[in-house]
Amino acid sequence: MFNLQTNFKGFLEYLNENKLRIAYLQLPGKLEGFLVKEFCYFIYAKSKGKYAAVVNMGKKKEKEKMIDICVISGQQLEFEQIEIVALIEAKYFRNWQRFFQLTAEDNLRTLMKAFNEQIYSIDKNSHGWFNLNSSVNRVNAMAFASFVSYEQNDSKKETYYTKILNIANEVFANNIISNFSFQSAYEDVEIVLFNKKIYVTLRSGIWE
Repeated sequence: MFNLQTNFKGFLEYLNENKLRIAYLQLPGKLEGFLVKEFCYFIYAKSKGKYAAVVNMGKKKEKEKMIDICVISGQQLEFEQIEIVALIEAKYFRNWQRFFQLTAEDNLRTLMKAFNEQIYSIDKNSHGWFNLNSSVNRVNAMAFASFVSYEQNDSKKETYYTKILNIANEVFANNIISNFSFQSAYEDVEIVLFNKKIYVTLRSGIWE
């Protein structure tokens, strides 16, 4: 059976192996959609095709919420032979607007509230096109947080990550999540842009 925590640990290692490319991509803009698809590729590659994923799926006519990642498995590539083994919603937080010292932190609480609305218990046997495996009883939360600075080992970094977790604890107070934490994908990757050194950090967490 699909183990989200095990796959997530492997995904962090994958991000670290590709940190120069991904750290640079944190600078042009928000990276949520890219990281979602990188995760989808990772689970496909790691499982050698045993698992795949459908992104942004839900039936609008039935007023289903669109879920970022629906991890699927099956014996045949046919609707009735495929089932969802994990539902995952992702959210990307950042401290700067791109590579400039223009704060993006004013939007953290708004993003967190939107994130909270997408995380809920499941009391049905299908979502979108596919049936749900009996083990699927909730939407899982995958949080990414980018920190960019012109300083290596910036003293503001830990304050920033603590701030996100504190907001999560407040916003998710009445939800099904009780454990909020981040793990490091990579820290202070140096990117040189226009003769300026920029240090990029990415942390992520499965909140349960």
